[in-house]
Amino acid sequence: FDHIALALMNRPRDVAFVLSHLLDRNATPGDALAGLVRPDQVAAGGWSLGGYAAMALAGGDDSACDYAETDPFGYLDPPAPPESCVPFDPDSRIKAIVPLDGSNQMLKFAELARVRVPAMGIGEEWSRLAADGYGLDSWQARQHAAFSSRPAYRADVFGTVHMSFSDVWEAFHMLRDKGL
Repeated sequence: FDHIALALMNRPRDVAFVLSHLLDRNATPGDALAGLVRPDQVAAGGWSLGGYAAMALAGGDDSACDYAETDPFGYLDPPAPPESCVPFDPDSRIKAIVPLDGSNQMLKFAELARVRVPAMGIGEEWSRLAADGYGLDSWQARQHAAFSSRPAYRADVFGTVHMSFSDVWEAFHMLRDKGL
């Protein structure tokens, strides 16, 4: 696995790269994807670090190596590779975001405040986060308070955990069904 700072540096760049190719194919007559995308209505969404990527695409990230104003999970050990200490500018093609229990702790409050596109943050309910003991009970409130966008919505889903917003449970069921 890459260092977390490299993942943070690469994730929004990868999405922007794929979006560029998708939009190129969308604009190419005769291509299988021609005319299927409305470039003026591109939304970014994702779970966990994918949610971080959506927020970084909308508001930018001054440096992937300055992540985490707090570090409840030990991401700062070992130090971030120097090549990850580069900025990522917002992608103006992103018109809305939907982070699913997104890793907003990887962005400073001021970086989150640069999110000016409509946003719908969906995540764990605060009392469940408080029960984890990591001090993340304000995690969803933090991004919601920071976003400059209007509208900006927040939905805390009662009885969920971080993995509830992924399809990891489907993978476990598949492995069990295969006898693994």
